[in-house]
Amino acid sequence: MGYGANNFVCGLPSMVSQGMMPALNKLTFYRGQDFLTFISDMSDICLTVGGCLMSIFISRKWGIQNMDAELANGNDNYMTSRVRKFLHITIKWIAPILLGFLSIVIILEKFFGIENLI
Repeated sequence: MGYGANNFVCGLPSMVSQGMMPALNKLTFYRGQDFLTFISDMSDICLTVGGCLMSIFISRKWGIQNMDAELANGNDNYMTSRVRKFLHITIKWIAPILLGFLSIVIILEKFFGIENLI
């Protein structure tokens, strides 16, 4: 019952923002958008920023070797596979650059209304 009640309580603002509560229909701090648009935009930002920070954490702090050890559990061929090399390049270089750029573009679009950047 605890999870169901928690989901219900967390879902109340979304439910009442569709016309029942005028304060949630037009958020003054978010360009007059409704609550669901605000939550959707925050989710977009959190996903890209979280992915960027995760790739930076894995490559700089936790270490690629630890990631290799975790991924090799249950897969004996991982250490000699092409997937390992691909993940090294992707997590060290491609993911932080692309996700960082995408995060900046999404923030500029959502908060400042700058569109058609790409």
